[in-house]
Amino acid sequence: MSEPLDDGEREAIGLIIAGHPDEQALRAQLAGASIAGRRWTGGGYAARLVVPADAPLATIAGDGNARGAQKVDARLGADACAVLLWLSGGRMDELEIASYGENVQHGVRMMEPRAG
Repeated sequence: MSEPLDDGEREAIGLIIAGHPDEQALRAQLAGASIAGRRWTGGGYAARLVVPADAPLATIAGDGNARGAQKVDARLGADACAVLLWLSGGRMDELEIASYGENVQHGVRMMEPRAG
């Protein structure tokens, strides 16, 4: 079962993929993306992404990190955070968000651990 991305997650991904060589494909994936689950990592969380099977693949990026997150820090609020978007097989796979401050109060939702 999956749930929708929240506004902060969607904004963070949008900032990361802006200007990316595969931006068009990644935006198509983002339009239908959902979250399969989140796991607490101590200073942040990682969200497992699910994208529609018929969404176009990112052909240039392939696997690995779509881009660094420096420009996300300034746009999302007072406490800086690192945001990484991981791709696997040309699909958005995981979003990692970690705070450099004491908490994350800028629209990116911090989740406590969930059972399962």
